Amino acid sequence: MEETIKKLSDTTGFYNNGIAFPFCDRIVGVTDIINLDRRGFEIAKWIKDNQFTGKYVILDDMYNCMLQEQKPYLITTDLFEGLTENDVEKAIKILNE
Repeated sequence: MEETIKKLSDTTGFYNNGIAFPFCDRIVGVTDIINLDRRGFEIAKWIKDNQFTGKYVILDDMYNCMLQEQKPYLITTDLFEGLTENDVEKAIKILNE
């Protein structure tokens, strides 16, 4: 998890466009990286391994790699635009349901 937080905080990183992720202190956990097209399995494994029973939202730019039961919790972000205000509103709605 520390490596992920380090990458998200790095303003010189390839994916950050000069902006550090502002919520690193709120990261609960990080999935293992098995294979990019198996992200749904990675998420399911993290939920099981951590006995997580709370509400969650998946923020990802890939849709087809999620398990069917995860799709209601998925906010598909734009690869080039990133997280938008509209995405955040959708996430809040999911978490409040």
